[in-house]
Amino acid sequence: MAVPYPYVGAANPTIQSYKITEDNGNLAVVHVATSESQALGAFTRPYFDGTALGASSCKAESWLKGLEKNGDGSLKLTIAQGGTESFALFDAFKLTNHTGTCRDQSGSTYPYTATNL
Repeated sequence: MAVPYPYVGAANPTIQSYKITEDNGNLAVVHVATSESQALGAFTRPYFDGTALGASSCKAESWLKGLEKNGDGSLKLTIAQGGTESFALFDAFKLTNHTGTCRDQSGSTYPYTATNL
């Protein structure tokens, strides 16, 4: 899967893409750019496969405001939401196939399964 990714720097990042499937059937995709096991950036987008039921709770059209590596190697992805507000979309996104929860702006959480594409 070719994914255009804006990046300025000397690193040659690898893009890892994960299909996000929520329990309600909604879909999203998370792309993470890494170089030498260091996360350089990430973004989310809708994922359409002809069966998606609607907009996923585990995606945002806003820009990434923060990317932190947790002690266990998972990533905390914080996104901007209007003005100066932001929230953690994923508290512990792993760069492997996994299950977890994402969070929306109101703080509600949604279980998901991430599958490496």
